[in-house]
Amino acid sequence: IVHEKEINKDWSKGLSFVSEKSQLDCLHGVDSSIPYDLRRHSPIKCINSLSVLINFSVKYYGFILTEHSGEHIMGVLCSNDITVQLLINGVEIIKEGQCDERKEGRLVMQQGEFYRFILNFSHSGIEVPSFKVIWRSSNFGLFSQIPSELLFREFLVGGLTHSTIIDPNIVNAEFSIIKGARRATAGFIQSFLVECRDSLGNLLSKGGNNVEVKVRGGFGENVEGVELNITDNKNGTHGIFYQILDSGRYYFSVNILTDVSSTAVKGSPLVLFVDPGATHPM
Repeated sequence: IVHEKEINKDWSKGLSFVSEKSQLDCLHGVDSSIPYDLRRHSPIKCINSLSVLINFSVKYYGFILTEHSGEHIMGVLCSNDITVQLLINGVEIIKEGQCDERKEGRLVMQQGEFYRFILNFSHSGIEVPSFKVIWRSSNFGLFSQIPSELLFREFLVGGLTHSTIIDPNIVNAEFSIIKGARRATAGFIQSFLVECRDSLGNLLSKGGNNVEVKVRGGFGENVEGVELNITDNKNGTHGIFYQILDSGRYYFSVNILTDVSSTAVKGSPLVLFVDPGATHPM
């Protein structure tokens, strides 16, 4: 968290916030993520005690950078006694009202675009408040917390407003990761995801990396009849689509190739268990 006295040193990552509890003196700052639980972490350190939990509000504002095009579902998970409102580009996506554990809204977003983000949160009760903002693309993935590297804010330079983008460095296989299921069903086309990241753990924002995948059987032997397709999503991720006809244990070796080396991705080889398909009447 960067508070008001330190803001001039900070870059553009993270969302700004402001609180409306007049007796407190640390009401402005920057937070790198939105999950908020006063039991463990508050963006405003001086309300990190039970004595000042009642009747306060926080406003997060800044920009979200989107990774995928299409309809997105925005959600807020929260405890009782909380009122929330979410606006994207001035449009009320989640209408202001009592949260009741979960509220959702939908909108269409374009990959690589910045969207102005305002989240209004208020609490008026005796329970310790907590909330989390989640999202997903209707065409890709499950609900997840909005990554901190996709949150931005504006800052002033010479009286003008600027938004700075800090690009990731070159790919580093040892920090790149594999995401996806560890089980599959014989005969079905299934997939997992490879995220290409730099040496600081930042997800690359562009494609063009050379990802190699090799499949071996449970005893390290070569296998035949495995259909494999690698799709560069042009956003730092690669979809690995495969179809295996025989049940058993398989090893997927995932490497990132450069001009001078071939280096295994973190978590490689991926151990995959393929279950038999449905019983055939014949």
